[in-house]
Amino acid sequence: MKTPPFKKLLVGVLGVALILVGIAGLVLPFLPGWLLIIAGLALLSTEYVWARRLTEGARRHAPNPSKRRERPDDLAA
Repeated sequence: MKTPPFKKLLVGVLGVALILVGIAGLVLPFLPGWLLIIAGLALLSTEYVWARRLTEGARRHAPNPSKRRERPDDLAA
C-alpha cells in the first residue's frame, strides 16, 4: 500500500525539525539533544529507508541494558 504524499511530507518535515532542534539541544543546557535526534530519526524511519538503516545500525552498536553482568565487581571498574 502506498503512503499518501501528504503523510510522507508531514513525517519528513517533523522528523527534520526534531533533528534540528536536537542539534541545537546539544549545545543548549535545557534541551535533551540526543533524545530529540533519536526521536526524529525514529519518526523518519517510518517512511524513509535511509533513516531505517541508521536506526538499525545504532541499535546494533548500542549497549544492551538487559544483559546481566557476570561478576558484581565489574561495576567497580
